[in-house]
Amino acid sequence: FAPWISPHDNAEIVGDVWEPMSAAHFLGTDNLGRDLLSRMIYGARITLFIAVLATALSFSLGAILGFSAAVFGGWFDTILS
Repeated sequence: FAPWISPHDNAEIVGDVWEPMSAAHFLGTDNLGRDLLSRMIYGARITLFIAVLATALSFSLGAILGFSAAVFGGWFDTILS
């Protein structure tokens, strides 16, 4: 979604060096004149992917182990408890 919601491209130089916050650049620009908001949006893609993947993996593993403990019971449930 980053290309659709970010105001500028990730590497596009859109202003002067170290411009402060303004209507054109909500978080200002960096040392090369790139928009900081756009760079944060593009950088968040990797973080969100890892977070969603870790959540899905832990949910799946927890559900499988929980259902197995409920169905088999006995020593399997004791080990997981």
